[in-house]
Amino acid sequence: MEWDKGRTTGLYGFISTINQLIKNNQKFTTTTTISTENNVVRIMTIHKSKGLEFPIVFIADAACQFNTKEMSQNALFHKTKGIGFDYFSTKNKMRWNTLYGFNVQQTLQKEMLAEEARLLYVAMTRARDKLIIVGTVNDALSSIKTWSITSFGRIPVKNNAYHQLPVHAVTNAKCYLDWIMPAAATSRSMQEFWNLASDIPMYEEDAIEKDTSFSLHVIARNHLLSSFFSTINTEDSSVHEENPVIAIDSFLNSYQTPPTWIENTLSWSYSYPGSVCTPSKISATMATKLLLETKEEEHPSVLLKEEIKPDTLPSIFSEKPLFLQEKHIIKEGSSYGTLMHKVMQFLDFKTIATTKESVQKAIQILTDKGVFTEEEYDSLLYNAKQHSPINDILTFLQSPLCNSIKTAQVEKELAFSILLPAYYFYPACEKEEKVFMQGVIDCICEKNSKLIIIDYKTDHVKNKKQLITHYTPQLNLYAYAAQKLYQKKITDLYIWSFHLGCEIAVPLQFFN
Repeated sequence: MEWDKGRTTGLYGFISTINQLIKNNQKFTTTTTISTENNVVRIMTIHKSKGLEFPIVFIADAACQFNTKEMSQNALFHKTKGIGFDYFSTKNKMRWNTLYGFNVQQTLQKEMLAEEARLLYVAMTRARDKLIIVGTVNDALSSIKTWSITSFGRIPVKNNAYHQLPVHAVTNAKCYLDWIMPAAATSRSMQEFWNLASDIPMYEEDAIEKDTSFSLHVIARNHLLSSFFSTINTEDSSVHEENPVIAIDSFLNSYQTPPTWIENTLSWSYSYPGSVCTPSKISATMATKLLLETKEEEHPSVLLKEEIKPDTLPSIFSEKPLFLQEKHIIKEGSSYGTLMHKVMQFLDFKTIATTKESVQKAIQILTDKGVFTEEEYDSLLYNAKQHSPINDILTFLQSPLCNSIKTAQVEKELAFSILLPAYYFYPACEKEEKVFMQGVIDCICEKNSKLIIIDYKTDHVKNKKQLITHYTPQLNLYAYAAQKLYQKKITDLYIWSFHLGCEIAVPLQFFN
């Protein structure tokens, strides 16, 4: 019964905890609940303190600014008022608030302040005997002067002997102190406040503060360690008062050796330093990059590069910019690679005829179904001397590799997840640590209980060796994952290069 009251509930959590206790040779104990009557210091959020009461309560960082970042966004959302947008002038390249957007912003602002006021009420009413409010401001005298001016604007409350803060003071508050200080300043026990403000006090009637007494303490940063300066033996103590850093260093150097438990706590280090810098999850692409780096070999980048011939510029420089083109044609880069993978995913290798017209018709049908956008459709039908996606696709369909898989069971874009030893990719990591790897296999074919993996590449390379050198680790990672998932033998790994127009066999090198 006690277990079900904790955070980790359920049979699985209970069994896991028992196994961990047995492993560490520990005894099973239930969590001890600390009541408000215990002689302890409890640190909690205001939300957690609801319904509790304590003899002494500290409200820390009362000068912390309210979170208004959401109010400065270009689009504001409200559950009942809807969406408020800014207006953007394309002609003048300027943006300004709309009337409705301002209305939504003001509504959100009021609701945020109302919630902050409720939280402040909860925090202040948790104290039974004493409430200590702490806040840090850049210029105490300037802030006190501002709060004193706010106090002068108080307005009377009907049928009551006290006054309330003006509306603008409530709605323009940036932190809790902007509410607390002007209100507390009306007490006669806040004479120090008015002395610092150098202004005429504005007190409320004495009758309303029978059991209330305020005390204001302004502590400068340089004086925080003033009680320790006397313990420092120095010829010029004024140096420490002007430079707090020197004072702190001198004090710590002159202080006694800290207790053993403090020394052990501060000098503690994690027992598995290698796993600290090791991510819990990586992609297959990142895993390939890490494997190449661990070989300590420099592999020239062959990804998506276009060979530059003498006296010519790559097409990316010779074409018009995108904003000047009537139609944008995807011809290179990762966008082109993604497009070709998309085509290979949706084309039916078993039924499509190996003619140019059939490929074009299949792409048209897929476009009509919404698989391809108009831009992608135009890019696939683009035909130039050195670039023709339709011809590249047709070359694959007519290849012996494609013919061999027409009778096989084909799985395309197979997503997988697998746990691998982390030291495969991060040699400094401990051997018992695992890393979660995710990836997508372009095409996997099963024939006679054997598996073949095909990976499509659009890289601009000079020869097959470059692709084999760069992608052998990646395809072997795919093979390792597929063999674990299917529990069947991987017989062949292939890269199909659209740039070279041929299949490339990749050697099998399984991980141990």
